[in-house]
Amino acid sequence: MPMDERVGDVVWYVSGSDPQPKARITALDGKTHATIRLLSGPEKGKEFLAPWGVIQTYDKRETYKGWAIQLIPRQLEDGAFSARGFIRKPVPGGSGLPFETSFDNQERHLTEKAAVQAGMVFAKKKIDGR
Repeated sequence: MPMDERVGDVVWYVSGSDPQPKARITALDGKTHATIRLLSGPEKGKEFLAPWGVIQTYDKRETYKGWAIQLIPRQLEDGAFSARGFIRKPVPGGSGLPFETSFDNQERHLTEKAAVQAGMVFAKKKIDGR
């Protein structure tokens, strides 16, 4: 994805707090930094310049056969994309704790969209194989 298309994207701000605050990219500063506005967390509304190393693509979510799929695409050092995520399902019986497993689809893709699509297919195959 060209960098100028990132303005307006909702992302995670890796701040060390849990959960990670969501933010919106409001401007770009060269290839190393972006201005972001926090959308959640205790400093909601704060806008500041952040290095790309603390900005992560916002995750994608989908439900499939009663399972929740949470997908987190990531850009690799060479500009390619891959995806990782979680598959969750509530446990019957009211314990309140869901069954959860993580996955990391190591496939490399030219675009974030392609990595998201491949990650969803990968997760659905894991669910079907259970």
